[in-house]
Amino acid sequence: MKKFPVSISPTEIRQQLNQTDSYSRRFAETCLRGLLGFRDVPGTLSNRENVFPPVPWEFEKLRQRIHDKISPHIYGWYDEAASAAGGSTSSNVAAFSRYRFVPRYLHPDKTFRYATPVTLSSRELGVTRLASPTPIFASPYGSASLYGGLSDEISLAQGVTDADVVHSLGTLTRYSLEADRQAVVTNRYYFRPGLRAPSGPAPFTMFQLYLTEEDDINRSLIERAKRAGVSVILFTIDAGAGHGGAPMMDLAADFTYCSGIAGNLLHDPVFHEKCYRRRGCVGTRSPKLLTYASRRLGLSVKKLADACDPAAAFDYGRTIQFGGMGRQNSVRNSRSPAYPWSVEHIARLAHSRKNISPAHPAFTHRRGLPLAVKGVMSVEDARHCQDSGADAVYVSNHGGRFVFNSIAPIEVLPEIRKAVKKKDRNFGVWLDSGIRSAADVLIAYARGAEFVGIGRPVIYACVDKGRGGVRQILQGLLYTIRDQARLCGLQSATEIHAKTDIVRPA
Repeated sequence: MKKFPVSISPTEIRQQLNQTDSYSRRFAETCLRGLLGFRDVPGTLSNRENVFPPVPWEFEKLRQRIHDKISPHIYGWYDEAASAAGGSTSSNVAAFSRYRFVPRYLHPDKTFRYATPVTLSSRELGVTRLASPTPIFASPYGSASLYGGLSDEISLAQGVTDADVVHSLGTLTRYSLEADRQAVVTNRYYFRPGLRAPSGPAPFTMFQLYLTEEDDINRSLIERAKRAGVSVILFTIDAGAGHGGAPMMDLAADFTYCSGIAGNLLHDPVFHEKCYRRRGCVGTRSPKLLTYASRRLGLSVKKLADACDPAAAFDYGRTIQFGGMGRQNSVRNSRSPAYPWSVEHIARLAHSRKNISPAHPAFTHRRGLPLAVKGVMSVEDARHCQDSGADAVYVSNHGGRFVFNSIAPIEVLPEIRKAVKKKDRNFGVWLDSGIRSAADVLIAYARGAEFVGIGRPVIYACVDKGRGGVRQILQGLLYTIRDQARLCGLQSATEIHAKTDIVRPA
C-alpha cells in the first residue's frame, strides 16, 4: 500500500513525539507510525514500542480485532450480541445516534480544560468535592484476568493511570483491592523517571461493591476500601445472580465458575472465619489473613492453615457472593430482614468515620466515603437512593447485560437529573453504557451527566494490547473529546451543561 510522502524534518518529528501534552503526542505517534513505520520513527524510545503499542482509534475496528483472536467462550462474556439481554446493548449504542451537535467554529477561546470537578452530596457527609484529571473514568468491571489476550487487572489499573484517568477497582477480581489500588498509586509518575515514589495527594480511585449474603463480610470489604485509600464506593445494584442472556449461556461464556473472580474474598479475614464455620475449611495459608479467624474460633493459625482447601473455599465464596448480589433494596426500616442489603445501610457504613469491622486493627481513620449507587434507571429508584443517604446516582444498565430490552441510560438521564437536582443541586449524576466515542461522551454531558464511564472500549483495548492498549485507547478518546469540544465552542466538558443548544435531537 502506497503511503503519503513525508516532508517534515527529523527534528520536527522528534518535537511532535515529545510534546508535553500526552494526548497530542498520541495523535502524532499514530500518524507517524502509519507514515514512516513504527520502528522508523526518530525519537521514539525503544521501551515505549512494547509498553505502548498502537491500537485502532475506531471502536468497531478494535472490536473486530478482539472478535477474531478470542475464543467464543471468552468473547461471549462481553460480546454485544451474546451478552446483551434482548438487544439492550445495541440499543444503548444506537440511542446516541439520535442527537446532533451544533458547531461553533468562531468562538475566540480555543483552550480546553481536561480537569473536571466531581461533586457529591448527602445529609451525613455534606458536600464532597473531588477533582478528576479528565471528564471520563474507567467503568468498573470484574474478571479482567479471565478476559483473554493480554487482559489483566493490574495491567488495566496501570493503563488507566497512564492515561491520567480515574480507575474503578472491581469486586470480582483475581487480585485483592489493595493490590489493585497499589498498582494505581505506584504508577502515578510512570512518565517521570526522576521520581521514585508518589508524592502529593492520593490519586482519585473508586471501588465497585457487590454485596455478599454476609453483612460482616460486606462491612469488611468497605472498611478495606477505606483503608486502601479509595475516594468513592460504587454500590452496584444493576446485577442479579445470573450474568447475561441465553446466547451467552449457549457459548458457555460464564466466568462465575472460575476462582479468578474471588480474589477479594480470598484476601478477606472475615471470609475465612465464616468459611471455616460453614464448610470447615479456609482458602489461604496466610497467617496475616487467618489471625482474625484464629481469634474468633479459638483455633491456632497452624490448625486453620492445615484446613486450607481452595476449591471448597471458592464454592462457599461463590455461593455467598451470588446469593447477595441480587438482594439490593430501598428498605429504610432497620428491623427489616432485608435492611442489611439496603441503600440506606450501605450508605451509613460508607459514611461512617469509625471502624465498621472488628476484623481490622483499631485506629481512627476518620474516613467517611461518599456512596454512588450504580445501576439507577428510573426516577423512582433515584429518589429512593437520594432519600436513603446516597451521594450520587450512577445511571447505567450494566452495558445492556441483564434486563431484556431495557431503555437506554442516555434516554432516561435528563429526567433522573431533574428529579434529584430539584432536591439537592450538589447531588451527583453519572452515566455509562453505550459510550463508544468522544461524541458520545459530550452527548452524555449535554444530557446532564457530570461524570462519564468508559466500558467496552477499555475492555477490548486491554484484551488486545494490555496496559499499553488501555493507555492508548483512553488518550485517543481524550484527544478527540478536546478536538470536538473546541469545534463546538466549549472549553470543558462540564461547560456544556450551560449551553443546552449545543446538542439537539436528530
